[in-house]
Amino acid sequence: MGSLDSDVLDPREYRSRAENVIKMISMANLVDHTNAMVQNHLANHYFWKWTPVPGMVSVERGSCVVKGNMASSLEGGERIRIGHNFETLVVVVDGEESGDDENTFRIKDNWKFDSASNLKIWKKDYDRVLSLAKGAYNSTNMPEVQAESLYMLARVYHAQGEMEQANKFYDKACMHAPDLSPARFGLAQTLIWDEAYDEAAAHLRLLLGTCSNATDALAALGLLEVKAGKDRREAFVYLKKAIDLDPFNADLVLIEALALQQHESDYPLSLDRYRKAVRLLEAQSKVVPADVLTNMGVLCHE
Repeated sequence: MGSLDSDVLDPREYRSRAENVIKMISMANLVDHTNAMVQNHLANHYFWKWTPVPGMVSVERGSCVVKGNMASSLEGGERIRIGHNFETLVVVVDGEESGDDENTFRIKDNWKFDSASNLKIWKKDYDRVLSLAKGAYNSTNMPEVQAESLYMLARVYHAQGEMEQANKFYDKACMHAPDLSPARFGLAQTLIWDEAYDEAAAHLRLLLGTCSNATDALAALGLLEVKAGKDRREAFVYLKKAIDLDPFNADLVLIEALALQQHESDYPLSLDRYRKAVRLLEAQSKVVPADVLTNMGVLCHE
């Protein structure tokens, strides 16, 4: 996999070669079920892989009810993608507890696009990821490899919204391999969810001690410092460094805008940053989130 270069190969050729590599790794796993590195590679592959669900769905703008005759092949808690860009979680299937008919299911997030029909749907096979990651963990005594398995388990629970479980496995991964930066960032995210802000900030500083150019960590730490009312100058140094490293990342600019929005004196600057983020999103043909437009409206009113 490391020999494949998506910047050099034609997209179709890259996909074809990548599929062949995965087939080879899968065959290696069939030959030897105790190779933890092979199992971790496969777990990572299936974590990112979307599996198509037969059938089509329709959904109304602003609704969390999706109509489609494949509802029976979905389960509550599954992560799905509707169309090309909308990812969410299945909440209720087949009218359970909702009074909907058997050809509908409910999703966690309201559909934010125009009403549409004949949409394709995909889902993640997280059960396979969990099985492979657990097998990998039990197949080795190497702490670094076990940490990768624990990190994979945490990512699945994180993606499914099971934050307490995610926190537990991120923490175990960090204990096995303290320098595993993605696991420490995931741990910080779950601590922020749990409103343990000081502990989250401490882990972000540890991460930046080993990976000083981690833009997401820089931005998250900057926002935490602003919300905590600590050294604002240092907080915005973190945010500025993140944006300088990745100037076309609209999410980073949005975090800076939100940080500036915490103080009334910074409202004009905050609105300016929101406008820049919107321009970046539009230039990248991405949908501007409704909460961004709401925040801009509030700042204009103020």
